[in-house]
Amino acid sequence: MSTINHSAERSPEETHVLVVDDEDDVRETLCHLISANGYAVTGVGGGEEALSVLLSQTTPVDLVLTDLQMPGMNGWQLLHSIHQHNADLPVVVITGFISEEGVSILTDREVAGYLVKPINTERLRILFKALLHPNNLGRSSEVVVIDDDRGTLAMVERALADRGIFYHCFDNAQEGLQQIRKSSPDLAIIDLSLEKVDGFDVCQELRASPDTASLPILILTASPSRQNVFRAIELNVAGFVAKPFVMGDLGEKVVRALRQAGG
Repeated sequence: MSTINHSAERSPEETHVLVVDDEDDVRETLCHLISANGYAVTGVGGGEEALSVLLSQTTPVDLVLTDLQMPGMNGWQLLHSIHQHNADLPVVVITGFISEEGVSILTDREVAGYLVKPINTERLRILFKALLHPNNLGRSSEVVVIDDDRGTLAMVERALADRGIFYHCFDNAQEGLQQIRKSSPDLAIIDLSLEKVDGFDVCQELRASPDTASLPILILTASPSRQNVFRAIELNVAGFVAKPFVMGDLGEKVVRALRQAGG
């Protein structure tokens, strides 16, 4: 199979988005939204047809937006097929079944982003800006990490340092919260199972304050259960990082969350 084309960053009108969904009305609505934001867009009804477009030398694609539940080749199979040939091509998944697919979506390292049906148009805009114009970060970034396991903190520190990201690490939740209130960081990384407090309670406290209500949050967890997925979605968590994690994967997830926050 030929290598899938993926171009360098382009202006919106020169950027091509591929929408894959077997439901005609959903596909047409998405294509209309994307076109209204100035992007070139092609809509197809299934995975096999999507691969044909991606492998066409005359139709380079910069981003794929795919439903997960489709007959024949489903969205997961399409995602993995794409990344076998071009790991740099961003793929955003769409689902109406977050209770069934949420854990996989929030932890899969090949998923560049996700959208839940019905589609939130502002989240779609921010995702596209983050993934199609990745230089929009363009500044030094600050991350606060809260985890009471020193070994995990050390690994997070190394992952962030490798990406040139400034960080504050805390093994005490209250000290971490104080730093967040004082410094207004760009991102918080919070362990779910802290010794004296539930990580989601820390997230809830941040969401309750106007100053941190929209702060991007990543959750560290060894057990991304269905119940945790529901709570994470409610708190607008950017994603899970499943323990044990690969440092490079964590660094990439942090950078993506920071870019989306810049939208």
